[in-house]
Amino acid sequence: MLTETQLTIDAALKVFEIIAVIGGGATIIYKIGAAITKFEIIGTQQSGEITEIKLHIQQIADIITKQAIQSTRLDNLSERQTGIDKKVDAIQRELWGPNRTSSPRLKDV
Repeated sequence: MLTETQLTIDAALKVFEIIAVIGGGATIIYKIGAAITKFEIIGTQQSGEITEIKLHIQQIADIITKQAIQSTRLDNLSERQTGIDKKVDAIQRELWGPNRTSSPRLKDV
């Protein structure tokens, strides 16, 4: 039969085991709560960074649009200059003949 001392030791061990399980559970809950807090902080930081990246992407899109507009304007100016050059060449041929490659000097006119 169990003596009174053995019962007390068994009861103390059971109480210690229960306290250990509760303490371990509390530690796990605390660590999970800390991890969740860290994830929330990181999420907030990343949200700000994502917003900033979106702003930069919009600025880059605006720059690309402006560059495309300038490119189109340059193409139009180039086409216009080519047309003017052709008209000047045609006028020179009419005035000085088709075999002349340069305009005459003033005394030739």
